[in-house]
Amino acid sequence: MKQWWLELSRQEKQSVGAGSIAIAIFIIYAWIWSPLDHKITSMRTQIVQNQKLLTWMKAADSQLTHSASQIKSTSPHASASLLSLAQNQIKQSPLSNQAYQLRQAESDSVQLSFKQVDFDKLITWLTEIHQQQSLMVTQLTVAPGETPGMVSAEIQLTSS
Repeated sequence: MKQWWLELSRQEKQSVGAGSIAIAIFIIYAWIWSPLDHKITSMRTQIVQNQKLLTWMKAADSQLTHSASQIKSTSPHASASLLSLAQNQIKQSPLSNQAYQLRQAESDSVQLSFKQVDFDKLITWLTEIHQQQSLMVTQLTVAPGETPGMVSAEIQLTSS
């Protein structure tokens, strides 16, 4: 290779040198500069998108905070509707004969009492009202009844 280089004329050496420089510049551009430039551009785009998302999230947060404060201010009305909702759900259920007490426990909860109710039907009904009406069981006390599968139950419900 050294022999080949020494045999080249000055003009050929300049051509090979210029070609080598051009190839080096191309490799630097293709393997270093272009990927770096592409990464910077994509990160700038991502920053803009994240700023838009942050703006939207702040607006949504303020709306949720405002809605939560309105719900808290109207909770006395919500408790009355919770009581009537629980009463309607019991009337429509097959457990209406076993329910013997329904009362307002606190401002945001209702307490139900059942005597000699089928445990499986009770759990099924509680699952249904949770899924359909968003009523959540916050307290459940169950005592075995006289017959197998029958229980007495004290349930406290709140709206979730």
